[in-house]
Amino acid sequence: MTLVLLALLPAGRASALMEVQWLPPDQVVISWPSGPQTYSLQYSTNLSEEGLWQTAIDNLVTNQDRCFVTNSVGAAPCFYRLRLNQLGAPFDPNDPAASGYLLVFHDEFNSASTIDLNASGFPGFNWYPQQFFGRPPTSSNYIKAANGELTLSGMDATSFYTLASAAPSTNAAGYVGRAWGGGAFIESRFHFDPALMNTNGWPAFWSMAIEHMARPGIADQWPGLAAGYAHFIEDDFFEYDTYAFAGARSYGAALHDWYGIWNPTTGYSNTFNQANFFVHTPAGTDFNQFHIYAQLWVPSTNGQAGYVINYFDGSPLSQVSWVGAGPGAPPPSGSSLFSIIDQEHLVLCLGTGVGEPMVFDWVRVWQFGAHAVSYAPNSGVAGRSTEKPAK
Repeated sequence: MTLVLLALLPAGRASALMEVQWLPPDQVVISWPSGPQTYSLQYSTNLSEEGLWQTAIDNLVTNQDRCFVTNSVGAAPCFYRLRLNQLGAPFDPNDPAASGYLLVFHDEFNSASTIDLNASGFPGFNWYPQQFFGRPPTSSNYIKAANGELTLSGMDATSFYTLASAAPSTNAAGYVGRAWGGGAFIESRFHFDPALMNTNGWPAFWSMAIEHMARPGIADQWPGLAAGYAHFIEDDFFEYDTYAFAGARSYGAALHDWYGIWNPTTGYSNTFNQANFFVHTPAGTDFNQFHIYAQLWVPSTNGQAGYVINYFDGSPLSQVSWVGAGPGAPPPSGSSLFSIIDQEHLVLCLGTGVGEPMVFDWVRVWQFGAHAVSYAPNSGVAGRSTEKPAK
């Protein structure tokens, strides 16, 4: 029999409001008041404020003046708490669930079973070494996951990244894996050694539109322009590529609004947030220690500005905004610059240079309720695109 434990924590958490009842023969019912003050039931396997608290949305029933969740006593043991939903409260990067965000993807890297190390191309993995744009898969020699850590020790000279949340496929969608649209809070905890930087690349946690990666020239087509005229987003949450000119405590967090017809010599055209793409971390920051790198992406809706905010250990350090105003005409400019992100879906990419190991503790994606949109084709055979990369 599993014992259900309750975590009664301060700072806006309810305590006496929660009731637990035994429902023979093998169920437990947790209930709390409904009404003008609304609460979310959250659960975690770790009794601490810093633990991974998720919102319980399965089996939620409202009856008269109370909300009910019924659990089997055979379920894994966990802690529960109530979180007061404060309307209009600012987003909390340290507690996305309290801001109405649901955890839609996470990998704690307890084993390598979530990685398609054999490059099978089968659906169901979190990460794939296969490369888009016709490049060969990253060697599994560069990838190790065990005991709650993922260590990437580099990537092949022809690789675009070490691992990605999607891989090319011959199915109708053109890929297997996952991509996220409609806004998200994306975060990861990792460390690396700046002293090991060389000319083989750099540590990076970034993303690109699956519309370009899987179906270039079709899904990324700029409407009304010549066939093959692409328009797509690259969203870099972290790239350690600014130390030479912005200082050793800096990193890049750039939005790239790519457009044009692929040129083998010059690639695509690119506009990015040049004024504030480098992020300066606080004095005393040691990249050899674990830190949390995150981004909140809120789409533009009903004429209101969309934006991304880049966070370092929970502190906002840079922001880029736009207003979705239709595709317009090239080049991307004005208030609609970067708004193409709201029409696309992001593939997460992890990578580093040879001899520059990068150690990940976890990766998580949160999305806000009904606004969450993710793509995850569930069938297909691995294949390769013949298009060229964006960079």
